[in-house]
Amino acid sequence: LYAKALFFNGRAKEALELLATAENQPRLLFECYVAQMRYKEAFALADTVEKNNRPEAGVLRVLEARARHSLGQKEQARKLLDAAASRMKEGKPLSYFGELLEAEIALDRRDEAVKIFTDYLAATKDETHTPTFWKALLK
Repeated sequence: LYAKALFFNGRAKEALELLATAENQPRLLFECYVAQMRYKEAFALADTVEKNNRPEAGVLRVLEARARHSLGQKEQARKLLDAAASRMKEGKPLSYFGELLEAEIALDRRDEAVKIFTDYLAATKDETHTPTFWKALLK
């Protein structure tokens, strides 16, 4: 809340420092770093979050893949998305499943998106994402 107030008052540097020290909004901090083209900090944050086994690690890796793809690092982006998708094979629902599908489609990996979706349905029997998936795929 305080970070938002700082952003709205033109104090982005202080807002990012607050987010970094609070450590409770890693996704927001990551997205802010990327928006400011501070990729080194964004990718380091994703590494730290994953190293500390935080629940946000998966979604940050998906966001990192999108950022790396936009930077032309397509092979690294592919590896990150493949790793994120492989976590699903452990039989656990992914909290970042929607973001993973969106990233696959955005990076023109529609075949991979379909495979991930069908694997997800087979592993979890969770059909709540079906309408969203088809809508995204048909865009």
